[in-house]
Amino acid sequence: MQSAYRPGLSVETALLRVYNDISIALDKHQDVLLILLDLTAAFDMVDHSLLLNRLEQRYGICGTVLHWFWSYLEGRTQSIKIADVTSSKFAIQRGVPQGSVLGPSLFSLYVSPIEDIISSHDLSCAMYADDTQLYSTLGKPGCPNQDLSNVHHCVSSILCWMKTNKLVCNTSKTEVIHFSSKFIKQIPLAKINIGSSEITVASSVRDLGVTLDKHLQMTLHVNQLCKSASFSLKRIGQIRRYLDNPTTEKLVHALITSKLDQCNSLLHGLPDQEIAKLQLIQNSAARLVTRTKRNEHISPILDKLHWLSIRKIIVFKIVLLTYKAMNGHAPQYLRELLRERKPLRKLRSSGKLNLQETKANTKYYGGRAFSVYAPKYWNNLPQSITSQQSIELFKKHLKTFLFSNTIDFLR
Repeated sequence: MQSAYRPGLSVETALLRVYNDISIALDKHQDVLLILLDLTAAFDMVDHSLLLNRLEQRYGICGTVLHWFWSYLEGRTQSIKIADVTSSKFAIQRGVPQGSVLGPSLFSLYVSPIEDIISSHDLSCAMYADDTQLYSTLGKPGCPNQDLSNVHHCVSSILCWMKTNKLVCNTSKTEVIHFSSKFIKQIPLAKINIGSSEITVASSVRDLGVTLDKHLQMTLHVNQLCKSASFSLKRIGQIRRYLDNPTTEKLVHALITSKLDQCNSLLHGLPDQEIAKLQLIQNSAARLVTRTKRNEHISPILDKLHWLSIRKIIVFKIVLLTYKAMNGHAPQYLRELLRERKPLRKLRSSGKLNLQETKANTKYYGGRAFSVYAPKYWNNLPQSITSQQSIELFKKHLKTFLFSNTIDFLR
């Protein structure tokens, strides 16, 4: 479940799995408790002897190769320079080399037992570098306090492991949020104990750059996204008269489109008014690039730029992640959410790989889970697209298809 420093895995894939599991739980009228653990100076606290022992005992690295790792870690020094004055050098006893290629991988190997601890308590987790999030469903709606003992035991075990391995959990930055359905009256959690500290349960948290609120409405995230993109849009507008169209478009993609595309797979199924906020940002960016007025119809402008609308961009991202999951280019934790559908009898479409579709109890929560909507999108695409052998060709054909079709057929 470690998503950092690995090809095909990202912040978005990690969040998508967590978001899917929370959506499914809320769809079943279950509450979810999410704990975001924060480590203090995590990369600088790695103990070399413990790391080398873990490489040998857990991963089977020994002999000459283990000595290479020892040689890589030991004998490093550092000094401090202020103005023209440099301190004497002193030995680095802990930590992985900052800025190195190997350092992040070594850190991931060092903290990997945390996942084992969480799994042993039947809790779910997602890890991204030194950010660890563990979450658990709270079985009885309205009575969450009865299901917290296992969570407390798990957190205690993690903190005990951290102490043994010379890592420090920063409880002042550790956050807890209690997710519940907005359609069911709940008894909210007020506080939860993390070690010797009492953490106040937040109504919203920022998880790997995405703001999640207690009812999973995503309104706060969309508003913050629009605010940030609007600021960039304004700054580009201030220098627009000095720029040609291609340069302006590059700036827009770098500072605005990149923000609209970041983790946008989590925005599927949001109400029209939330998507409309993002569409207004895209429309303004398109008008800025083409120097067109507000009263001109936006569709021809987007077509001229070859930009998909916000809803279609979200669909594009979802189907692309599905393709990657089906072809081994995405993490296993996404692939296991998708099941192949085997027809009872041979049909003309038997040559196409279809996915098993699952029904949700509620459109608002279950309908927004990746495991629910991704198979529907995939099965409604023509085989000429889903059978493409390369990611680049798949993206090219998919974008052409979305340009020439409405997305109503996918709903």
